[in-house]
Amino acid sequence: MSDKSTDRSLEPPGSPSRRRTIGLGVIGMGTVGTGTVKVLLEHQREIERRLGWKLELKALCSRSIHGRDLSWLRGPVKNVKTVQNWREVVDNPEVDLVTELVGNLQT
Repeated sequence: MSDKSTDRSLEPPGSPSRRRTIGLGVIGMGTVGTGTVKVLLEHQREIERRLGWKLELKALCSRSIHGRDLSWLRGPVKNVKTVQNWREVVDNPEVDLVTELVGNLQT
């Protein structure tokens, strides 16, 4: 039988002893993807407060990522990986959660 005073599974997710970081990967940096990242960054503190976990943007993927102006990311985000291949986001060990925001794909 466990002692409830030391059983950390009973603590809420936001308690200091259970605080963790969620690495986020975004696939698709068109209008919706870019807007989503901007909203997440703008409201990051409130989102983290409600989740009880820290969110860190770890990877961004777009077929045209290297031609995009991502200068707005430099202040709020450090060491985000930018890639063209979605598999690099999915396979990235720092990414815990992937959001796919790819629009209309032409074949």
